[in-house]
Amino acid sequence: MVIVTKTSKAGIHYFPKPTTRITASVLINGAEMKNELIEGVVKRSVSKYMSEFECRIRNPEGVNTANIQLGHVVKVYADFSNGTTQIFEGTVQSIRFINIPPYIIIIANGYEADALNRTINRKYDVPTPIYQIFNDLVGFLTGHTTTNVSQANEMGNSVIVSWSGKSVWGAMQDLMMLTGNNFDFYCDFSKDWHVFRKGSIKRLTEGVIFGRTLKEITAEDNVTDASNSVTVQGAPLEGFQIMYTKPTGYGSSAGDMIIKDTNLTTYEAVKAKAEQLAIVRSTTEKKGRATATLMPTLNPGDKIYFFAPYHGLSDFFIVSQFEHRIKSNEISTAVTYQAQSKEQPTMVNFLIDLAKNQQKISGIENEFNMDYSFVMTFSDSSYIDSINSSGNISTANSYLFLASGATGTYTSTIMAADITNVSQAILKVNGEQISDAIFKISNDGGISYTSITPNTLFSFTGAGNQIKASITLNNASSKIKALGVSYK
Repeated sequence: MVIVTKTSKAGIHYFPKPTTRITASVLINGAEMKNELIEGVVKRSVSKYMSEFECRIRNPEGVNTANIQLGHVVKVYADFSNGTTQIFEGTVQSIRFINIPPYIIIIANGYEADALNRTINRKYDVPTPIYQIFNDLVGFLTGHTTTNVSQANEMGNSVIVSWSGKSVWGAMQDLMMLTGNNFDFYCDFSKDWHVFRKGSIKRLTEGVIFGRTLKEITAEDNVTDASNSVTVQGAPLEGFQIMYTKPTGYGSSAGDMIIKDTNLTTYEAVKAKAEQLAIVRSTTEKKGRATATLMPTLNPGDKIYFFAPYHGLSDFFIVSQFEHRIKSNEISTAVTYQAQSKEQPTMVNFLIDLAKNQQKISGIENEFNMDYSFVMTFSDSSYIDSINSSGNISTANSYLFLASGATGTYTSTIMAADITNVSQAILKVNGEQISDAIFKISNDGGISYTSITPNTLFSFTGAGNQIKASITLNNASSKIKALGVSYK
């Protein structure tokens, strides 16, 4: 029996109460176990978490000990008619035998676990559509398909990205972030992957309705969903930190977020991630948790109708994750809902703690709280202003050096800052025999230069956002491998 929403004259959506009892089925390795089931929980989610089924099975005198083994396929069905609506499928990953009273605790993971268990080394060094990369990732998973990723070509963006020793699951999560957090994914019971724009799938067969399906609800709105600014730090390049800070526009009542991602190896990738995270963290939203009667046709990411007048809810909300709770022939569905495209509410504190831990573990070096940085390397002459540099300045083997003579001046190309005025900067140098070199910096495109001591905070007296560096080498043995400029 499919229950479909109806609309009253006042425009309020409602659901008729179910008129039949729930019928359920639990198959383990093809054998029906519903009569042995004490209780169970099906967990499903978009993007952040994998699906799971945890249950307790009676085991008097060990009758089921040999019937349940690791790797066995588990299928769970439940609905208000003949019990043929599937609500989970996966394989047994953990078995625990309890003596008194005798029962078995089983944990089965959904097919997303295949993506978590597969590690990849993959590099896309030319702009590639995100949906194409996602399809490539699924190609690493035996028996998995991408039938429902076709609509993901709406993602539009082409990106440069690389992964080293990362799980397919983690790489998929990175791709969703590169869409500006506007898309979600999950894997269904037939190992087909779904990628879709958040909030784009409206399901009229399910709802949380006061006086009909709603059992309990907790609604909230929290400033910890937002950030004042987002700083992303990528992988070190020639010993220098690449970073980018993006204000969210929310205001100083929210905290600052700092994330380090060593999979980001270019300034462009670091900037893109900061801008995307800033969008996600720019607002709070209505969200919460609710428990209702069984919603068998619900899928992760579905947008369903909520009507809870005492909580000010009368609209469609995204269900980011949910649980089907099975006990004594009663099944309820507990959902985590949100208004728009933010992280699940349970992830907010996790993200903040993760940022703090990453700073602690990774040893983020930003002593003077700079907001932006770039690195100039010398594998070629891309960063050499040939007009204003001495003729004996040259590059080879990724070093800048004097091709002849004992002195010469290098002038960099202009690096356009990402802010309207650069007030402070730090110059870092990776080189050899440079103790007698003279370093200068400009924020006005080279109109005026000021001497600067490497690794020391420098304050500009004039306004500008066109950064140039100048280095006079006074030793024929001097070599420079890279320059790093951090600024705010």
